[in-house]
Amino acid sequence: MTEPDFHTLIVGAGFSGIGAAIALDEAGLRDYVIVEAGDEPGGTWHWNTYPGIAVDIPSFSYQFSFEQSADWSRTYAKGAELKRYAQHCVDRYGLRSRIRFATMVSSAVYDDESDCWRLELDDGDVLTARFLVNASGVLTVPNLPDIEGVDGFAGITMHTARWDHSQDLTGKRVAIIGTGASAVQVIPEIAPIVEHLTVFQRTPIWCMPKLDVPLPAAARRLMRIPGGKVLQRLLSQAYVELTFTISAQYYGVFPLANRAEKMGRAFLRREVHDPEVREKLTPSTQSGASAPGSTTPTCRPTTARTWNWSPSPSRRSPAPVSPPATARCARWTC
Repeated sequence: MTEPDFHTLIVGAGFSGIGAAIALDEAGLRDYVIVEAGDEPGGTWHWNTYPGIAVDIPSFSYQFSFEQSADWSRTYAKGAELKRYAQHCVDRYGLRSRIRFATMVSSAVYDDESDCWRLELDDGDVLTARFLVNASGVLTVPNLPDIEGVDGFAGITMHTARWDHSQDLTGKRVAIIGTGASAVQVIPEIAPIVEHLTVFQRTPIWCMPKLDVPLPAAARRLMRIPGGKVLQRLLSQAYVELTFTISAQYYGVFPLANRAEKMGRAFLRREVHDPEVREKLTPSTQSGASAPGSTTPTCRPTTARTWNWSPSPSRRSPAPVSPPATARCARWTC
């Protein structure tokens, strides 16, 4: 049997890759390497720097149970703070020396004869490993929609995963395609400064009020007392379970499972006064069928129009992926 270069190779130095490496160390399996495309750890929080980027569940839940922080500045930490937490974990657990930064995996093939993985890297190097852990995530590489004529658009285009901070949107006419987790964060940030903002929506998502507040020094001191971290994580996890996990798994069975949907409908009634616009922003699926968003009520839609749209296959897909024949889309204006 051929001896591989490493026992384990981890692709990605985001939260998943960092957690996997720490677990391998604790298990005594220290013969591993992490291959990371970026020049710093952090994954999603390294690549995504758009205005308003933040975690969409409470900070107390978005951390490792074995490395809980008492220094979160907000209930929903911003992206830069999450990246610093990832860097802290990398340095605290001695992972940095085992990360190959600025390196991409071009291909990974399992060789039955040698019983190991063979990975080709973008720099021409080849690595072999007995085990392969894919921790590359899905929010680091822009997935551009295939829209006819978009290449001929004379204005500036950019993806939230590659935000161009040299562009000043003050006083500009801006269009945003999509109303997912990134959109509900960036829209409230840029709406107050642009001249006109149009949002193109295919499928509405449930949005919950974002209880995002700064955590003063007194609150952080409370988290350092015995049991403080346990209590804050218990409360945080209870909120996450109620608004997403229980809603998704026990809707119609557990009496509190539909509470998240009621919260979402109440939030829409409070923030969107036009019943026609509110209807277009109300999902047809139950809460929990997809990941809910959380947002602050900065941008209130004023108008909405609906039309039929026949989606094309993704640019990144060489063959059709059998999308629905038509999708009901809405355009709403702030």
